[in-house]
Amino acid sequence: MPAGGRGRVDRAARLAGRDGSSRRVTSDLRGRIDRSYHDRTLADVEISVIVPTHERRDLVAALLARLRDLPGPSREVIVIDDASTDGTASMLCGAGAGVRVMRNDVSRRFDALADAVAMARGRLILELDDDAYPAPETLTRVAEHFRRRGDALGLAALPFLDPATERPMRTSFLPQLPQGVEYGPTPGFLAGAVAVRREAARAIPLSPPGYAQYQTEPAALIEYLDAGWEADFLATAPVYHVWAGRTRTMSFDSAFLPLRNDIVTIKRYYRGWRRSEMLIGRYVTGFAHLVAAGYPRGFSRALRESERMLTSLPERTVEPRILRRIYPCFAGATLTSLLSPINARRIAWYLGLLPIDQIG
Repeated sequence: MPAGGRGRVDRAARLAGRDGSSRRVTSDLRGRIDRSYHDRTLADVEISVIVPTHERRDLVAALLARLRDLPGPSREVIVIDDASTDGTASMLCGAGAGVRVMRNDVSRRFDALADAVAMARGRLILELDDDAYPAPETLTRVAEHFRRRGDALGLAALPFLDPATERPMRTSFLPQLPQGVEYGPTPGFLAGAVAVRREAARAIPLSPPGYAQYQTEPAALIEYLDAGWEADFLATAPVYHVWAGRTRTMSFDSAFLPLRNDIVTIKRYYRGWRRSEMLIGRYVTGFAHLVAAGYPRGFSRALRESERMLTSLPERTVEPRILRRIYPCFAGATLTSLLSPINARRIAWYLGLLPIDQIG
């Protein structure tokens, strides 16, 4: 807990729960938890690894095998089976000790993360994509970094690497650190490669209520920083990402949800000229993405849904320094950055000239 930050974190928790959603695991949810894991005490678990998944049984099975074999601190794995129908549930029944399962009969996407965090017994939470896996030294370095940085550190963003080339993912969500620098302040994080102190994650959801998926990170980090937590980018603790199922065709979800969620984030936190500049740019890029996905009518739906979401996530006043820090996450999507190199890279990816991990 950051010094003097208890009241700020409690306030953020109340704000996060304005939609009336509970942060507790209900009795119905407990009934759906796989009880086959070894019942260790909280003190035995250093890191709780949370893996949301949908229809990726084989990837999850491979990930669980990798996590069992990794050296480093003690851990448990919590798999969120998000209404999979491909045999994921039966595979997880035999996953063995240290694996816990939260089954959603109806898909909830990242809105289920808060319930998984409530289950977690580890001092730290590691949210991990189902098509990603930590490097052998990553869990040890994460645990050591949180101990070294002290109680003020709430979140550590980790880099994605391509497993074949060791090439880091290019993204505006993470800073470019000088050669030899281990960590530094971060403007964002990647939802599938982030470590969080448990008490911070319980107070502030890693995905804001109702966002579901895509572009959840900027709003979450604004809340963490506003509550007094520090947030680092830990460059020496990589996560390998295989980008399973990614193609050069844009789906409705990958065009619609980022636009809707960005509109909510911009309107909720930004003011004045900066808000207008960001919204105009986001409308242009969002409509272009929806046209590329074949769903131009999704634009008006994004506007309607964002207004409904703002009734339960009302506007907030946040220190300008925090908003300036998060602003780079919107690179390429604002009016002043429409002609930036990031959009040139995105067009190159769409034309098949650039791999997906190099477009951000």
